[in-house]
Amino acid sequence: MDRVMQLLEVNVDAPTAGPGTWAQLLADCIRCVAPQREHLHQAGVTDPKALELSDKACAAAMLANLWRDVRVDVIENGLIYLPGDVAARHGLDLPLMRKAVSLDTDRGCDGRTHTGSCDCASMPQAGLRAVIKPFCAAMRELVGQTHGLNRTGRDILSKASPGLRCSYRQMTLQTDAVLRSIAGQGYDTLTVRPQLGGATRAILAGRLRLASWFDR
Repeated sequence: MDRVMQLLEVNVDAPTAGPGTWAQLLADCIRCVAPQREHLHQAGVTDPKALELSDKACAAAMLANLWRDVRVDVIENGLIYLPGDVAARHGLDLPLMRKAVSLDTDRGCDGRTHTGSCDCASMPQAGLRAVIKPFCAAMRELVGQTHGLNRTGRDILSKASPGLRCSYRQMTLQTDAVLRSIAGQGYDTLTVRPQLGGATRAILAGRLRLASWFDR
């Protein structure tokens, strides 16, 4: 299950940047996580429905990381993964967004790190102020879609062995926590990269321990 767990922290084999549609991005993510099916086959899971549910759960984990790291991906790699159709629905200009974030590097990739002593470094650039409202509207839709995938993916828990259930439960719970952290800051991952606080991680650990006890 190593490949599943890697999706919680890093973008493993991230899909092609700049997808035209949500459907294209989802298909790209599912292709990226397809090798995970080999782990399931080795664990004796061959039910086509279970494999489909696994694809959705893993895709949701990857997408949650993409939405959390919008700022990081633009600044470090010049990449944008937001689907063009969703951006267009909310009036979000993706080239303008890329330029605005690229100019906002004084605050660092996480949005919290100041590289200068000027107080103005903590304020979004004018370009960011122009795109932040449509960006948050688009992100709200994408987070909602990803939440739906994650909920559907949880059905894999009823079709997997205890060991697999533990890994998938950890993945779906952490995906949910990342998505909630994005929602908790108003869907703005352009100016600040959301973090999972110590309390949230402690709650997740407690839920996992409790679920593991019932799996015995």
